[in-house]
Amino acid sequence: MNEKNFKLVYIYINKSQKRSLEEFFEKINFSYYAIQNDLESVWEDGVKHKNNPVWPGTDCLFWLTVKEKKLEKLIGNLKWFRMNLPENVIMSITIMPVDNLFPNLYKADITPINPFEEK
Repeated sequence: MNEKNFKLVYIYINKSQKRSLEEFFEKINFSYYAIQNDLESVWEDGVKHKNNPVWPGTDCLFWLTVKEKKLEKLIGNLKWFRMNLPENVIMSITIMPVDNLFPNLYKADITPINPFEEK
């Protein structure tokens, strides 16, 4: 199974809002994402999350895979979510094209190649 017409959406958000975003996804019945925790980030001069006493806090990154036809609605939903957070909370979105998506690599129509086989 090889699926096309997907986008990869990265959401950078202050880790203090991680659970709120997860709950939001549950409410809108959105799944198919992964979370990377404890990112140290520098957003601009004076806005840093370095997980230390001088620059406390960390961020997290949500990796979403979204069908292209559902992207506009999701982005609108995320804008609504963001507008309900305090203005000083960091949240940004990056959208990237996905050439191919193999949700189940075991069943994907790909010829396995043994890298240890002598030729």
